[in-house]
Amino acid sequence: MPPIREAAVNIPACFCYHFNVYLELLMLDALKRSVGGWAAKILFGMLVLSFAVWGIADIFGGYGRRVIASVGDADVGVETFRIAFQAEIQNAGQRVGRPIGLEEARAAGLHSQVLGNLVAEAALNNDATNMSLGASTETIAQNIVDDPNFRDSFGSFSRSAYEQYLAISGFSESDYVDERRFARLRRQIASAMTAGAVAPAPLVTAFNQFRNETRSVRYLVLGNDVFEPFADADDATLRSYFEENRSGYVAPEYRKLEMILVRAEDLVTIVDISEEELREEYEFRKDSLATDERREVQQLLFDSEEDARAALVKISEGTDLNRIAADRGLFESDITLGLLQQGEIPDPVIGAAAFALEANVVSEPVEGTFGFVLLRVLNIEPASTPTFEDVQTTLKLELAIGRAEERTLDLLDIVEDDRAAGLTFAEIASKNDLPMRTITGIDQTGSDMNGVAIDNIPQQQDVLQVAYEIDPGVEADPIQLVGSGFQWVNVVDVIPARERTFEEVREQLAIDWRNEENAKRLRERSDTFLQAVNNGRSLESVANQVAGTVLVSQPMKRTETPNGFSSELVQAIFATSRIRAASSLHSNGTDRVLFQISDVAVVDIADNAEEAERIGVGLRTSIAEDILATYVQARQNEYGVSVNQPALNVLIGLATPDNQAAGY
Repeated sequence: MPPIREAAVNIPACFCYHFNVYLELLMLDALKRSVGGWAAKILFGMLVLSFAVWGIADIFGGYGRRVIASVGDADVGVETFRIAFQAEIQNAGQRVGRPIGLEEARAAGLHSQVLGNLVAEAALNNDATNMSLGASTETIAQNIVDDPNFRDSFGSFSRSAYEQYLAISGFSESDYVDERRFARLRRQIASAMTAGAVAPAPLVTAFNQFRNETRSVRYLVLGNDVFEPFADADDATLRSYFEENRSGYVAPEYRKLEMILVRAEDLVTIVDISEEELREEYEFRKDSLATDERREVQQLLFDSEEDARAALVKISEGTDLNRIAADRGLFESDITLGLLQQGEIPDPVIGAAAFALEANVVSEPVEGTFGFVLLRVLNIEPASTPTFEDVQTTLKLELAIGRAEERTLDLLDIVEDDRAAGLTFAEIASKNDLPMRTITGIDQTGSDMNGVAIDNIPQQQDVLQVAYEIDPGVEADPIQLVGSGFQWVNVVDVIPARERTFEEVREQLAIDWRNEENAKRLRERSDTFLQAVNNGRSLESVANQVAGTVLVSQPMKRTETPNGFSSELVQAIFATSRIRAASSLHSNGTDRVLFQISDVAVVDIADNAEEAERIGVGLRTSIAEDILATYVQARQNEYGVSVNQPALNVLIGLATPDNQAAGY
């Protein structure tokens, strides 16, 4: 029996997206986000650039169908790239708020980024093999059992969650265990390579000045009342404006869709679980539901046994352990370990002593790893096993969810078989008693033909991506839903984009023309006032002229956007000299702000040890990434990188399997 199944308990599933292909440098990736965006982006750009330099130039065919790139003896599989590329496209679509097609993904270089990332992984995999690094199957099995993605509501490992994940992601168990093993080894290499990274003090100081500089401004908000009113545009003006901006009034392409939705949450209520089944499950899981004894332990550390015994004498004379701790400059919270099981106490000697102690009794001195300690147990929570009645409701829900998730997988096979047999969506829905939804027209932003947002489409971005990637009559893979379920999308018809007539958009033209004219006149008036202030006129004088008020802002950092301040305005504030005035757009998108710098301040990094440490950690992470990037590039150069261009062309939409058969 495979190692995971030996440790498994059959409890319902949870889902997670297939991001295993991004497991490399997981430790550094978490730290990367703490730096802020810029350092990570610089590093990632270096990785992509290095791939562009050495990777694409070394392309040739002659590969098996399952390999898209090779680094020395390590291969990157076609399916691995496909899953990673699709995941990155979906992420990009979510970032911009609309689906991203293959053409746009190629233009953005997403395929190069993904392949570069996977090639870097393969280089480190090569290193791990050549260095004879390893991790036992038992260790990886335990690592998977401890993965929170595979746990149920009781905190136990869920075999059904694990097996469903393997089924959806396309991994065999042995392949998945290998991938987890290599991910662990890659992290070991990364940790070894970057352990000595340090952030020089001058760099910490410079970064502090950039990030923590604060500025205050005196400012005046200018609105449309600072210029004379003007008449609405006549038809001739609007027609001219329409001709100049015709492309902005094109009706978008719409698509008519049919959708079938299968979700475990919709099936739970129709699942019947008998009491007999519940009791059988309870008996099967009784041991895993039991909790060991826990104790709330206090531990006071001393340098020597003599010091510990001297304290014990005081305790025997009536002094409380907390008082002795306070005399040593410690709070009660400093010496209280919390409510723990014996195995959760790091020092096994101290753990054994604490669990042999009666409640509210101070121990004899115990010699631990770091010195002699006195122990006291404040509270004992006995070991317990919940009764059937205690867990009946939760257990029933767990089993019902598990059955529902199994049913979703059954329906996945059934619907796919029906599609292969040529049944229409309406026939499939009717045959299997499934809900089918028809949307007569939806654009790439998720709006209907009247411009109204369409609600209640699960994972709408994924649906739109599929809808705009295929043509009518072309089958798309089902969309895996977060949680448990699937959604099928069928494109029934395409309503092409078209140019709207002047009459259709006249009302909107009038609004847009006036808004543009307002912005133009306000900018001109603002520039006039700005020039006057920079020539010596006071802000107060301008405020009196326009019946406004000069305000003073609170100090702000360049990463902050106080109320009423747009990001564009904050950028302008930090780009402006103290002796000059400037103007920028208000956060409402229409008014303008005329401002002068009133104060600039930077907290000395020497006075803020906590911030110095935070900056130092972030910079060390960035430097470590730079070291690792240099190392990975050197390994790639040594091993040699080759790419299966025909297969890549197919996967990024530049060719079909037929005309690239030699390499794909």
